[in-house]
Amino acid sequence: MDYSSAINDLFVDYFPFEHLSAETRNMIYEEYMEPPAPIFHDEKPYPVTLRINQYGELALPSLSAVSRQMRYETRGYVHYRCLQALKDVDNKGLIHAQIMDYDTRPLFSCLELLSRETDVPMENLLDRTLVTPLGVPKLDNVLDWVTKFVKAPSEYPIFSFTDPQPSSCPKLNDFGPIELFSGRLSLLSILQVRRRIGVEVWNDFIDMALARALDDYRDDGLGIESFAAATKDEPDLLTRIVTIYVDFYTLVHNHKSQLQRRDNFLCKRNRIVTIKKKICTIAMALDLLGDDLLMLWLRMGGA
Repeated sequence: MDYSSAINDLFVDYFPFEHLSAETRNMIYEEYMEPPAPIFHDEKPYPVTLRINQYGELALPSLSAVSRQMRYETRGYVHYRCLQALKDVDNKGLIHAQIMDYDTRPLFSCLELLSRETDVPMENLLDRTLVTPLGVPKLDNVLDWVTKFVKAPSEYPIFSFTDPQPSSCPKLNDFGPIELFSGRLSLLSILQVRRRIGVEVWNDFIDMALARALDDYRDDGLGIESFAAATKDEPDLLTRIVTIYVDFYTLVHNHKSQLQRRDNFLCKRNRIVTIKKKICTIAMALDLLGDDLLMLWLRMGGA
């Protein structure tokens, strides 16, 4: 028996599935590609209509990685199924999207394209979108998103976020989870104050409010002055605030494992200060910022 020819047959460069008729393959796709699994948000399951990856493309099943032809066919099938689902007025499923390093431009481009193809209003798609962040918040990306949000909040909203590993999110006593766009110490909370009191009042009082918020915590041993001075020469006030919150978020997440330890110390000018105390002190200063802005505004006759 010629075993060599039998072994060679095992390495023939073809995939039998592609030899099936187009009709048969479509039937298989119909059975294989089930609707996306529900996603858990705030400990509740929500149905998902479609998923968008960090590149602004419709997420494809693993079957698409078999070959170029399979990718072409599955992409077309997924695209058609997603369009039909969005057009269905009874379909209330979410759009689950990923963003890399807080760059939302691919996501907004994809949603705009889907809106044009389905005639579904952009506002409807934006309201249904739930985001999972990947990577780290890059200042340029966050600033681009926030700048668009403050100019046109309905066109570039701050989406609801879901964390694939919620247990990994660092927490501080009295402040809860530290996230960039949700929670007590989030950038969104100070942006809401800005929207309430108006841009002109914000520009007039933000420097004063920041100084007041940090006044009780001025201590080189804790690094508070250096933390606020990092953006002192930046003329744009919104850029300063975004930078401070992104820096604080990065500081907390870089030390999230160390925050659980009691023996983690920071030496400064012959003093020993825990890193947790340093971070909590900055947190208290930021927590006062919004309150001080509102208080200054009310003292000047705001309503």
